[in-house]
Amino acid sequence: MSRATCDGVPVPAFAAALAGLDAGELVTIPSLPDCADWEAYEKARQELIPGLSLTHPAGRYAR
Repeated sequence: MSRATCDGVPVPAFAAALAGLDAGELVTIPSLPDCADWEAYEKARQELIPGLSLTHPAGRYAR
């Protein structure tokens, strides 16, 4: 039995992604059941940004 696809993406996943975009989600992950998990990840990622630098290594790497 073949699965319906749209450019290789299973139609239910494609439809779910479109539903997420229609709901105003900037990022859609059709298999993620709780968007609070994504929000927690994004919050943690944002909290890392001030400590990141492309010009200086972290002190733990200084010799």
